[in-house]
Amino acid sequence: MKRLLLFFAFIICMCCLFSCITTERYIYSASPPNSPFFNEKGQSELAGYYSAIPKITDPTEVYSDGFDIHGAYAIGNHWALTAGFLNRQEEDLNIYNNEIPFDSSVIRYNRNLFSVGAGVFIPLNPAKTITLNMYGGVDIGKFSFNENGSANGIPGERFYNNNITKEFFQPSVNFMPNKYFHASVIFKNSYVHYRHINTNYTGDELAFYSLDTICGQAIHFSEPALDFQCGIPPIPWLKVDFIMSNASNPFPNTLLDVRDPNFSIGLSVDFSKIGKKNSE
Repeated sequence: MKRLLLFFAFIICMCCLFSCITTERYIYSASPPNSPFFNEKGQSELAGYYSAIPKITDPTEVYSDGFDIHGAYAIGNHWALTAGFLNRQEEDLNIYNNEIPFDSSVIRYNRNLFSVGAGVFIPLNPAKTITLNMYGGVDIGKFSFNENGSANGIPGERFYNNNITKEFFQPSVNFMPNKYFHASVIFKNSYVHYRHINTNYTGDELAFYSLDTICGQAIHFSEPALDFQCGIPPIPWLKVDFIMSNASNPFPNTLLDVRDPNFSIGLSVDFSKIGKKNSE
């Protein structure tokens, strides 16, 4: 009888625990950095990626994916320009929240960012197969989410929209031992500004999720990444890219969170090699 009572007490405790789980609000998402493999003037890269954050253990996450486009051109033997675009579509289930604003809801996110930047690449050995790189730039775009749910059986909706400006600097080391394999270790740092917030969350709801704390701040995110690039022997100007990227969470002990890690796979084209013989 005592064991039976202990079992029922355990079940009740677990039910209470899960009833108190609240889905975080993800105000940032990890993304692949743009770190081109350049070692001389005239080289170029145009890459397109499918990017996704896999569902590992979180039962509330439905999907999180999108695409990235990167472009870069070496305007000199040490200098390059970069540009890019990011899109993310994400969805979460807020199924355990008995707090505010809803007993349960579906949260859908949308992220769009345009990027421009410039940087320097410095060969570290005579063969120019190892380079030290430093890129920096600015991202401009929008971040928003919509929450549709119900409280005590009454349907409702909330939205949260704002503009984003992000400055970043990005040291990295590139390894190019041969034309078929390249690798990069990247230490990106970003400072994100959330501005012009438009929402119908109440003041109490914004405070509950700490969404009232991010406006007007320069929030730092550390974003380390690994980039692996593999060549295709018959096609010297085309490579397959695989990037693993992460992002730090500067919001401990709050219901704000960062969505990571991110995995990206795509193709990279070097237009400077199109039409040239595969004789490197």
